[in-house]
Amino acid sequence: MKSFILTVLLLASGSSAAQEPPFHRGVNLTGWFQWVTPQTISFGKYNRHTFEEIKSLGADVIRLPIDLQMMLGPGPGYEPDSTFLFFLDQVIHWSDSLDLYLIVDNHTFDPSIPTPPTVINWMKPAWKSIATRYKGSWPKVVFEILNEPHAISASTWNLIQNDVLSAIRAIDSDRWIIAGPVDFNSYNQLSTLPVFTDPKVIVTFHFYDPFLLTHQGANWTDPSLEHLGGLPYPYDAGRMPVLPDVYKGTWIESSFNNYKNEGKDSWVQEKLEIPASYRRTKNQILYCGEFGILNHFSTTDDRARWYETVRKQLEADSIAWTIWDYQGGFGLFVPGSAERFHHDLNLPLVEALGFTAPPQTAWIQRPDTLPVSIYSDFLHHGLDNTSWSPTGTVSLHTRNTGGTGMHAIEMKNLPQYGTFGFRFAGNRDFSRLRTGGYYLKMKIKGTAGVNQLEVRFIDTKTGTGDHPWRNRVILQAPTVNWGTDWKTVKIPLSSFQESGSWDENAWHDPKGLFDWKSIDKLEIVAEQKAMTGETIWLDDIEITDGIHTHTEESPDRPTGFRIDTIWPNPFNPEVHIGLSGVNSGEAISAAIYSVTGQKIVTLNVTGSMIRWNGKNEQGVSCSSGIYFIHVEHQNLVRTGKLVFLR
Repeated sequence: MKSFILTVLLLASGSSAAQEPPFHRGVNLTGWFQWVTPQTISFGKYNRHTFEEIKSLGADVIRLPIDLQMMLGPGPGYEPDSTFLFFLDQVIHWSDSLDLYLIVDNHTFDPSIPTPPTVINWMKPAWKSIATRYKGSWPKVVFEILNEPHAISASTWNLIQNDVLSAIRAIDSDRWIIAGPVDFNSYNQLSTLPVFTDPKVIVTFHFYDPFLLTHQGANWTDPSLEHLGGLPYPYDAGRMPVLPDVYKGTWIESSFNNYKNEGKDSWVQEKLEIPASYRRTKNQILYCGEFGILNHFSTTDDRARWYETVRKQLEADSIAWTIWDYQGGFGLFVPGSAERFHHDLNLPLVEALGFTAPPQTAWIQRPDTLPVSIYSDFLHHGLDNTSWSPTGTVSLHTRNTGGTGMHAIEMKNLPQYGTFGFRFAGNRDFSRLRTGGYYLKMKIKGTAGVNQLEVRFIDTKTGTGDHPWRNRVILQAPTVNWGTDWKTVKIPLSSFQESGSWDENAWHDPKGLFDWKSIDKLEIVAEQKAMTGETIWLDDIEITDGIHTHTEESPDRPTGFRIDTIWPNPFNPEVHIGLSGVNSGEAISAAIYSVTGQKIVTLNVTGSMIRWNGKNEQGVSCSSGIYFIHVEHQNLVRTGKLVFLR
């Protein structure tokens, strides 16, 4: 306690003028690293092109919420999982190559569970390990100690936060670090924080007021707000909804009655003056990490007016910000759309935030005519993990043994109906692939007791009276000779048969209504029985005709080859650089250069993977430091930054 008091006293003797934040405006990329294990991260949800699109809006920062506690090994070391670090390294590489700040947000968070004082037990060693990994590199990577601590006293939380901050600083004296107050990072609790004089500490808060406006339609509040909608902004008595009877006698009723006072610019600006005053009087760098309105029942115009008011006030007070979130219920896209960047941006909202949107065009659904890559090392871009196994496990990133690449899918101890599955981002039209001789191809193996799996496509429920119809094939002998050796299975799309639909808690028999022009999901399911004690592995899943090669090119994607992965990074003893958009046998040249431009070594390229062992042309190990990979293919050049640690 004495050391903490001394630290606070030293912090309180700081400068007389608050610094400007290093970044200014951006978005949260939610639902990406917020999984219960690293092996279930749906890494293909976003890619480097997503980062390019976000930057093109005018953003200079991305906040990455991570369920960090779930990404760690056991205590007492709590080392970050290698698969998690592999993915995080790629994200850091993308942001760095685009000159974006990236906030690594420890989003270990459950609003219904108080933040326990024991959080220090895993948080401190985890942050020390992460700080050590990135020390001396990636200066635009920012550490956020913990998102929204709550139901914990300010004095206890300040001790914990100071301890973690000091632990990071003992390793990395130059890293930007974000600290925040209790009560869900409330702006009303900023005054309970010590005054930070560390020039690279940023203080965060969140802003969701008036709460009824921002959370109308939310089902996670108590009581649920899912029955409330249509609150106008600003307040307009003629447009106010009727308060549902279910809220009578609750705090919601009193807040609803007071909305005429809260639902206006002057009230919002008055509340935002609290953090602004804190910034001026305490000389702190300030950042609003989250603000937004749920789009379920709020109109676009009402949302836009509130966003513009909040954004302009934050910027007038030199407070950086990231909206919650990019896609999803609080996102930048038209509600209910497929959230395509060039077709579905919510333009009034984008403009209210001061972003610049590209021209939007109507999306025209066209049939797929080329192979579709689904899984190789991870789910590909545009596929969102929907796997389900409450008692077993479905790992998307088990270390591969005998297959191709680094990872394979592993399904273990599946209950009946346990599923590996995913949803396509935007419905897909596979009608031409079905009539054109295409087939679903995968590598598969299983333990002795595995003898049957159901593979099925599910179409889109288009409205009342329709159902999500299933088209299935049952994998069993002789189609699959089960065993622990990898086997390649090819299932013609034309062999799938409609099997019915489970919808609205009822089974619906097949009616011949499955629509190949509107595919929503693909699932591989233990439909007929549980697979207790058994394990199934899958790898290299694609829809192909065996003739054409897969391409992901589209009007929304840049053409040409790219550096997709650099792992591990920092590295020792070897780094792997993965390429996409190249075919076997094509001429590729690659070399490593120092930061001064001196050529270190020419590398051999095999297929789509480049390896470097940290040695020069003479076979001598290079010094620790930053190096650049330079890859040339078909008159295009791609570069990437490597960090070698000896």
